[in-house]
Amino acid sequence: MRYIFSCLFVFLFSQSAFSGVYLYNNTPFILNAKVMAANGTNIGEKQLQPEETKYLEDQLGSSNPVGTGDQKLFENYKDSMTPYQVFWYCTEGDQTLYAMCTTVSAGATVLAASCSGPCYCQPPKKEKKQAEESYKSD
Repeated sequence: MRYIFSCLFVFLFSQSAFSGVYLYNNTPFILNAKVMAANGTNIGEKQLQPEETKYLEDQLGSSNPVGTGDQKLFENYKDSMTPYQVFWYCTEGDQTLYAMCTTVSAGATVLAASCSGPCYCQPPKKEKKQAEESYKSD
């Protein structure tokens, strides 16, 4: 039992050592998420489908667990990277702001619908297809 608790403690502690955020799109819209650090550094951007979750790390936590993307050179920032700011943008139309969360801590999960903002995207316009019969005149 002590082994299980110690493994759990190590797992939770190691997860908090990384600097990054989980992004969860809990909306019916396709959204772009942009994560900014407290010092104004752009941490990165991700496009998320509805009900999709992605993880985004800053360079302090650049473990690159899935082996994708470029590894940046480590920079020692004089200003704090946290709290993060997460901006959610609509993908359709003119990339309008869906919502924003301004005080996101490292390791947090950010839900798009729980952030403040208009929380609405213009649905994609569908072309109206009319049947051939509507064009025929009697």
